[in-house]
Amino acid sequence: LAPPEAPKPTLCKGFRFLILTLSCLLAFGGYFVYDLCSCLEKTLKEEIGIDDVSYSLLYVVYSWTNCVAVLFGGPLIDKTSNRFAALIFSSACLIGQVILATGAQFKVFPVMLAGRILFGIGLGNLTVVQNTITTVFFKGRELAVAFGITLTMSRAGSVLNFFISPWLNRMMGYRFVFWLGTGLCGLSWLAAAVYYRLETQAEAAGAMTSGKRRSRSVKCSDL
Repeated sequence: LAPPEAPKPTLCKGFRFLILTLSCLLAFGGYFVYDLCSCLEKTLKEEIGIDDVSYSLLYVVYSWTNCVAVLFGGPLIDKTSNRFAALIFSSACLIGQVILATGAQFKVFPVMLAGRILFGIGLGNLTVVQNTITTVFFKGRELAVAFGITLTMSRAGSVLNFFISPWLNRMMGYRFVFWLGTGLCGLSWLAAAVYYRLETQAEAAGAMTSGKRRSRSVKCSDL
């Protein structure tokens, strides 16, 4: 008789909830930054000299980029892995915010728009990555709770922005607020880097295989 197979390693509850914490942080900085411009609308118009149309473009370019990017980001996530996608899209958020803050620092509006475009590519897809991570590590009765926690913590970034950004703008200036947002995006990138390491270790130990998925080639007709 063949020897019995060794039992497959399992992920302990503490490890999975550490993953949930990191997943919550993935979009925290992004949601803080998303509505940053709305808290600074009056200041941006006065300091940078933009009108209502130009101000609206900061949200228009983000929204349109976000709509298109997720159509291509989803297949990319399916063809690579959660950890790779989390690192790539959190990097896009961070770099986009750095460009936006630099444009605000030197009052160059086209640079700010370029930063919002790259930021839009990253944040929409990062939300998709959050959902795929949740479905990999949580099943059954835990799944809905995990989704709720992830969504709540992400939106907490927006709430924090509306609470502190107007006050910081008055005390420290709008440039400080933009760079604070950049720091929070850096925190989200750090969470993605830690998650990358943990998922790699879990796969190496044989405790999971669903972090990497393969799908058929995506055709234009699918869209």
